Amino acid sequence: MKYNPINENIVEMDSSSNVSSLSFLDVETTGLSVSCNDRICEIAIMRYSNSGEKTFWQSLVNPQRPISSEASRVNKISDDMVKDAPVFDGVKDRVLELINDSVIVCHNAPFDLSFITYEFEKCGVTIKDLQIIDTLKIARQYFNFPYNSLGSIANLIGIQTKNKHRALPDVLMTFQIFNYFLVELSKDGIGIEKLIMPYTSR
Repeated sequence: MKYNPINENIVEMDSSSNVSSLSFLDVETTGLSVSCNDRICEIAIMRYSNSGEKTFWQSLVNPQRPISSEASRVNKISDDMVKDAPVFDGVKDRVLELINDSVIVCHNAPFDLSFITYEFEKCGVTIKDLQIIDTLKIARQYFNFPYNSLGSIANLIGIQTKNKHRALPDVLMTFQIFNYFLVELSKDGIGIEKLIMPYTSR
C-alpha cells in the first residue's frame, strides 16, 4: 500500500464543497503538557483553499522558558535557536489570519490545540467555535495501521519523513496523509464533511 503524492491538491476540495479552506497546523513544544506550563517553541500552518491555493507559514517561537532535554532530543530545537525568535504574542495575529474561517487539520489535534488555545489565553484572546479534523482519530477509526504516529503512517504509505518532528515537515506529512485518507475513504462514500468535528478547549 504505497501513496504517490503526485497530485498535491486535496481530493473533493472544489467549488462545490461546503468547506472553503483547510488549515494544516503543527506545533513543537517545550514539553508534553500545558498543565506543566509547557509552551510552543515552533509553529507551522499551511492554509489550503478550495481553489487549490496554498499559503505556507512557519516560525520559531520564544517560549520564555527552557526547552526540556526530552523535547529537544525529539524536535532538535534548542534554547539558543529560539532566544531571538518572537514570543507567541508577536505571531498571534498571523496565526489567527491563517486559521480564521477554516477547518483546522492536525495529527492528534487535542495536543496541538491545547497549546494553541493556551497561548492565546495568555495573550488575552479566547478562541471559540473551532472546527477540526484529526488525522489520528481518522487513522484509529477507519484504518488498521500497526502504529498510528504521524511518521509511522507516512512510512507505511510511502510518504517521505525527512526532518519529522519539526513543524513544517510535519504539516506537509499531515497534508499528504490526509489526502491519502480521503482517497481511500471516498471508496466508501465518506467525504470531508463527515470527518469534521467541533473542538472544545479545556
